[in-house]
Amino acid sequence: LYDEMQSLEDKYGEILVKKDGKCGVINVKGIILVGIKYDYVKGDGYSKDGSYKDSGYVIGNKSSSGMVYGYIDKNENEIIKMEQETIYRVTEIESNDVYIVASLNGRYAVYKNKDNLTDYKYINVYYNNEAKTFTVQKNKFYGVVNLEGKIVVPEQYDELMVVGAFIKASKDGENYTFDLSGSRIEHPKF
Repeated sequence: LYDEMQSLEDKYGEILVKKDGKCGVINVKGIILVGIKYDYVKGDGYSKDGSYKDSGYVIGNKSSSGMVYGYIDKNENEIIKMEQETIYRVTEIESNDVYIVASLNGRYAVYKNKDNLTDYKYINVYYNNEAKTFTVQKNKFYGVVNLEGKIVVPEQYDELMVVGAFIKASKDGENYTFDLSGSRIEHPKF
């Protein structure tokens, strides 16, 4: 029936199958969950209360420039078009919304479901779990973006660190402190 079968990475209880060089996913009853038409399929790693039932899939195909990746939900609906250089779901965000970091032409963007919140303008994007924000790097400078894609702290700081409920930043040797909404704290007590 299949040329190869193995446990699907990052999606417990599902099976990666290969046939004629293409990959897909079945469940333990043999029902096809992801059509056997991709060069690459991986679970997105998201689980809620120990269940992977709401997680989706990173998919990929070979192109003339190498692998290109996309993202589909649990029902095989395309969420992110298969043209990304890299892609991953931010699994720390517990929400009905899917947050994805994807790259194109060496630049990263943050997606919320199908919506590109930031455009492809960052050379790095890091999720700050406790603060529910993203630290972004635009060229040599850092800033902070919230879960709606709004710039909380502009990308103009030489160094930036999110610490609990505060954002510590420095520029040209000067130190700055902001709260998570981006308001500057004039005389921080630390």
